Amino acid sequence: MNQTAMIPICDKNAAADFTAELSMPDYQPEVRRLLRVGVTLTPPEPFFDGSRVGMSGEAVYDILYAAGDGELYSTKTTESYELSEAFKGSFGDGEPVLLCDVTPESLTSRVTAPRKLSIKCRLRGRMRGFAEIPIAEELTYVDDPSSV
Repeated sequence: MNQTAMIPICDKNAAADFTAELSMPDYQPEVRRLLRVGVTLTPPEPFFDGSRVGMSGEAVYDILYAAGDGELYSTKTTESYELSEAFKGSFGDGEPVLLCDVTPESLTSRVTAPRKLSIKCRLRGRMRGFAEIPIAEELTYVDDPSSV
């Protein structure tokens, strides 16, 4: 009977700053004041590409602003992100499993022109990789450890 076990092969942290530039069309009113900018991240797609381990996804920025006419308006923009780190190791013959999570930090935004915005966001991610390896001898489970 072939038995295997999942073992950890990497635990990497990565962080990077990403910038989104938004140019609004002429039919949208000019930005008088930014009221709120929020970010939502899509679930990350993990990848192994030989010498690197990482994740990629999209950041969706929701923007609420006041225009010169006193009304409130909202708009969205989407930017892609990718976080990766070097990987020196192997994962044997099986398919590796990579668990990823990513968190946005320190979101800043500013108006660069009447219809242009610049948004900067720092993303911090963690990538944990596991590989399946064969076990050399058969495992036996004992309910009572004193009987061994």
